[in-house]
Amino acid sequence: DVPIEIHIVSILWIMKIGYLLEKDFDEKCFGNRLIFEKKRANSNSQKVVEGEGLFKPYYNQYQKWRDEGITVAKQYLDKKQSVLFINIDIKDYYYSVRFTFESLRQALLKHDSHYLMKDFSMLVEVFEQTHLKYTELIKKTGYPNDLIKNVSKNESILPIGLASSYILANWYLQKFDSRVHQHIRPIYYSRYV
Repeated sequence: DVPIEIHIVSILWIMKIGYLLEKDFDEKCFGNRLIFEKKRANSNSQKVVEGEGLFKPYYNQYQKWRDEGITVAKQYLDKKQSVLFINIDIKDYYYSVRFTFESLRQALLKHDSHYLMKDFSMLVEVFEQTHLKYTELIKKTGYPNDLIKNVSKNESILPIGLASSYILANWYLQKFDSRVHQHIRPIYYSRYV
């Protein structure tokens, strides 16, 4: 039930700023990935594709995510080696996320020192305030459970249905991905949000 203007702010944030976060995403992060224009010769810049689609189609990415895991497992089973599948689904994930805009700014500044330049300052302000106000409104409802009331004043959750939340959800899980690779070292790991 959010006004269309908020959706427009979300899309503008993705196209002007949020796409920078994708540079750090693991190739095995399949869900909610942006479509980029083909790189031109002698160009290091990435640009989000303009047109009808902003994200790679859900069903293609989901199939790739599922099929790659099964293929790797089958290869090990064919060699008579044991395989363990672990599939985790985090309940109420978007409501469980706790991030600060300071940490988001730091992540973006690694890629573009002009993140907060005057051209985008109003966009950034509206984007951040939208998230903070949404978080406060959800806290008041107590939905989906009482843990939502523990969100600190400077923290935000992710608004479900807002396109920018897809990118922020992937960004937020990068540390989790890294820990899985470092501590568990699975034969195959991929993630779909």
